Amino acid sequence: MARLPALLDRGSAAELNVAIVCPYAWDRFGGVQSHVRALARALEARGHTIGVLAPQSSGQVGESPDGVTFVGRALSVPANGSMAPVGKSVV
Repeated sequence: MARLPALLDRGSAAELNVAIVCPYAWDRFGGVQSHVRALARALEARGHTIGVLAPQSSGQVGESPDGVTFVGRALSVPANGSMAPVGKSVV
């Protein structure tokens, strides 16, 4: 079985279709959303096809201008002393 870093190398002939699921509201600023954006850009730069699924605060479904597919509405959930905007349809 090939190791994941070997599959993601620039020189690898295998192009992957990758789905990244972000459980936090895409239209709200946060560290998870930032990491998902950076990971998607890095994988695309290596020639892979990336799809991101995420909820948003307004609850609209469909695709955003930056190619993210919205999958429902995020609900505010108390977590670690704050309110986390988590999507119930992606958890």
